[in-house]
Amino acid sequence: MSTEAARVSRRTSAGLGQITRAVKRKLKMLQYRPQVIDGCFAETGLRFGEAPLAAT
Repeated sequence: MSTEAARVSRRTSAGLGQITRAVKRKLKMLQYRPQVIDGCFAETGLRFGEAPLAAT
């Protein structure tokens, strides 16, 4: 089992408070790594700051 899979399996038995803290911690880490968000946008073909297309 990979280390990430082991971490996920441990979290499934964790309480809601522990899961909430883990998610907040990971989101806080992303705040200081904008290249990760840029990469996600690049993979989807979206660009940050563009106006959305109007629905017809």
